Amino acid sequence: MKLRYQLFSLDTAAKKRHRDLVADESDMDDEFMERHEDELLEKAMESAKKKWEKDNIKAEEGQEDKKPKSVLDERLKEIKSEFKALAKERKTKNVEPKKGGEFGRPAWHDND
Repeated sequence: MKLRYQLFSLDTAAKKRHRDLVADESDMDDEFMERHEDELLEKAMESAKKKWEKDNIKAEEGQEDKKPKSVLDERLKEIKSEFKALAKERKTKNVEPKKGGEFGRPAWHDND
């Protein structure tokens, strides 16, 4: 669905040429999508917190400096902004393609 919205934002005439792509093919409603995105947001934030804690435990064992809480706060802010953008895309049905970086891979999904 997101790819289709990107296509329409890049080529506005595509809606007229491919009318079969305009209709939603999914039976998922907006309420389900909102609940699902909320669950993903919670999981991503929890994962970031656990990773920060785990990195600090490893740093203590290795006699290295712990990562400050500001690193975690910045990461959580990035995750929230990405999910806010995702919700905006879902509501406006207008998806701007990302420039540069890995295509289609959200930053909260990184394994660093």
